[in-house]
Amino acid sequence: MRLYRLLLHLYPSSYRADYGDEMCADFEQELRLSSGALAKMWLWLAAIVDVVSNAAAVQWQIARRDISYSLRSLKRSPGFTITALLLITIGIGANAAIFTLADFVLVRPLPFPHPERLVEIWEQHRGYSHMELSPPTIATSRPPARRLTTWEPIPT
Repeated sequence: MRLYRLLLHLYPSSYRADYGDEMCADFEQELRLSSGALAKMWLWLAAIVDVVSNAAAVQWQIARRDISYSLRSLKRSPGFTITALLLITIGIGANAAIFTLADFVLVRPLPFPHPERLVEIWEQHRGYSHMELSPPTIATSRPPARRLTTWEPIPT
């Protein structure tokens, strides 16, 4: 019976509170009256199909009632409706823009051949621990290590 009570959790809580005990009592009586393992297995299968299909119907009925109430409420206050739709539109657009930016910056590979070979070089000055090299410094300097094959700034 614990399994049947667990199965009844597919129904909304208000429906379960009104009809749950009666449904459990009916199922328990049918289970007692059934004889044989095959009959009991058939009863369980029928109960599962019945509860799933009826619970879906009850949930759909409640959702349809809630949607119709929401639409009536929105129809009564058109200013609020327009404002809400405008904010939802702005939110969806901002979300798409942020995702696009994050996709290009964080997910996609760098648009260079062999991006794993790129390095960034800093210089240190008094009061500054990390400063990017200036273009004149890059032009007049030579590669600091023998392993560097090319020495050029990345275009920004």
